[in-house]
Amino acid sequence: MAAKLRTIRDRLAAADVHFTETNYRDDAVSILVNEPGEYWEIDVLQDGSVDVEVYTSQGLSDDPMGAIDSLVQRKNQITERM
Repeated sequence: MAAKLRTIRDRLAAADVHFTETNYRDDAVSILVNEPGEYWEIDVLQDGSVDVEVYTSQGLSDDPMGAIDSLVQRKNQITERM
């Protein structure tokens, strides 16, 4: 895992891609990348395999405050079910 993680970090740094590392899984180190219009989660697992998820922006909301209200409402509904 360490060699794969180092290789990915080196490639991102050489390309001047800004990233942060975090651990939110027991079996992986995660590299988080924020690029304009995209958010990447790169998980390097203990066995050396790599999972990548890319989230792409849908553009600006026509109703920014309404979008924020929807986010808060969804979160509140999830919290209430717990």
